[in-house]
Amino acid sequence: MLTLNRSNSYFFINGEISPDIVESLDRVLSYYVQNYEKTDAFQSGKWDGKERLFRRAKNGSYYFPFGLIDNVIQVLSIWDIPFEVKEPRENARIEEMNDPDGFSLREYQREAIYKLVNNCYNSSGVIALPTAAGKTRCALWWAKKLNLPFIVVVHRKELMYQWRDAILDAGFTDYGLIGDGINDTFKHFVTIGMVQTLNNMDLTGVETGLLCVDECHCIPSKTAYSVCMKIKADYRLGLSATPTRSDGAEMKIFACCGTIAASISVEQLVEGGYLAAPIFRMENLSPVRLKYNESWQQVYKQGIVLNFERNDRISQIAEEYLSKGRQVYIHVNQIDHGKCLTGMIDGAVFVCGSTKKKERANIIERFKSGEIRCLVSTLLKEGVSIDGISCLIYAAGGKSEVATIQTIGRALRMDKEFGDAIIVDFIERGHRILENHVQERINAYRETYGDLFQY
Repeated sequence: MLTLNRSNSYFFINGEISPDIVESLDRVLSYYVQNYEKTDAFQSGKWDGKERLFRRAKNGSYYFPFGLIDNVIQVLSIWDIPFEVKEPRENARIEEMNDPDGFSLREYQREAIYKLVNNCYNSSGVIALPTAAGKTRCALWWAKKLNLPFIVVVHRKELMYQWRDAILDAGFTDYGLIGDGINDTFKHFVTIGMVQTLNNMDLTGVETGLLCVDECHCIPSKTAYSVCMKIKADYRLGLSATPTRSDGAEMKIFACCGTIAASISVEQLVEGGYLAAPIFRMENLSPVRLKYNESWQQVYKQGIVLNFERNDRISQIAEEYLSKGRQVYIHVNQIDHGKCLTGMIDGAVFVCGSTKKKERANIIERFKSGEIRCLVSTLLKEGVSIDGISCLIYAAGGKSEVATIQTIGRALRMDKEFGDAIIVDFIERGHRILENHVQERINAYRETYGDLFQY
């Protein structure tokens, strides 16, 4: 009989495994790396293009990430291999969903936590709720219920400070920050740490009751995955509106956090009155004149950043909705593009990562309060919570499904004045790359918003 022994972030297999079983487990716990066929290693025959999460230790034992236990159990069951799973602790269970300290949840949030705790292995997994649906609140409810020290891992400093504010609102007072020049170590009940800073620390011996990974779709990056797997945690929770990736590396998300525990669609939340209804406006543009073999950098520069017709249309649309009393956010990818658009729109303010810390915080707070009516930025994409955006102009272009959907979600928080959100994007023509990217974004809108996407 095989024994699967949990040791922190991994399971180790004790017992003899036949080559056939090894091959099956390797196949199930591997995926092809994006663009593997273009690498020298693949073309020279030194690599088959796969990232393998089923590995062998120096002592000969096979091991795999904690979150993929269900995949392994399925393979062993198919092969009719007897096994037992040994956990250092029993799974948590919630029979009654009574709120801790009056910290209430919406019904769909309550259902998500119930599924996480009672249906997922070791009460660990990913909660996939749309942007503005309250993933942070779900995590804090579960943290209060467990009443164990916990660590929150983020990848941007804006998220670190946003989580700080959220944990204070939830009643946690003993907290520490690691990132943005701050290092409070791990001596507090709650620690919020940035991936980049954590990666430069010795995480040996770091243990916690709950590890919460915000925007967990970023886990597959080498740094984030390494950090999250080094931290020892009784329970693990991943949060994301988009727990999938175009590069196929989502297996690492589930390896670290566990399977998807619960998800709900934007359509359901709009119908329930929890999110503003998106109204899409896709603007057709004249074709740009670009060479067929032009590089992506030049295509983006000429077709997006320096496209006079496009920029002029953006400024006109912004002023149109500003005149109707809407608060406008314009998202860009490049600083030069943002500065250009800011200069074309009366009263617009630009902020980016290189803006001085105090000034950046001041600008964002003034935008949150409504003092600034039009903000142009590279920042408000993943995780940043701002109420009141009733018109979002997606000026960034590109094809990233995650970046697009995460950014659009900024505008879907229910506004007191408007019950909908204007979403503006552009249909660029004249080069295959631009046209392919437009189609990728349209496909993302259709998949995420269903019948709500009409244009």
